[in-house]
Amino acid sequence: MKNLTIFSPNIYLDNFVNSFNKIFWDKNFFIDNSLTKINIKLDSKDILLNIKTIDTDTDTLIDLKKSLSNYYKSLNTKTKTIQNIILQKISKINMVVSITSTLENDINQNIFFELLKITKEINGIILIDSKKLLNYDGRLILDSRGNSDLINNQENLKSKT
Repeated sequence: MKNLTIFSPNIYLDNFVNSFNKIFWDKNFFIDNSLTKINIKLDSKDILLNIKTIDTDTDTLIDLKKSLSNYYKSLNTKTKTIQNIILQKISKINMVVSITSTLENDINQNIFFELLKITKEINGIILIDSKKLLNYDGRLILDSRGNSDLINNQENLKSKT
């Protein structure tokens, strides 16, 4: 995987960096931390984290939330419940962490699973392949075809996303 995005309803910038440090403490990495960009070299892989919050990039986040809402409203979903929950989650986004690597497979399965742990810690959801929205357990909330792993578990959907 080359890139992914984590969305959080809260501004957990310090929590994110602390969680990243805790999870990757045994890896060879270097953090160059500025106000909204964190450059990380992890296991000889270049991974760039770009963090935007409602406080630092208000207009960008408002535009992003509009775009995401319009996209997910336009999908032909198998259930409107999931679509409505996603739209609620989007409306509450206050922090976005874009993670990009220089090579296609730099974000390998191990790194991805660790990023899911961080996503859970910051009460987030994650977008991969620009089309698949996942909960912090890595389960598909919704993809571009309207598919979801959570359709049969709608009673637990609100707490799992």
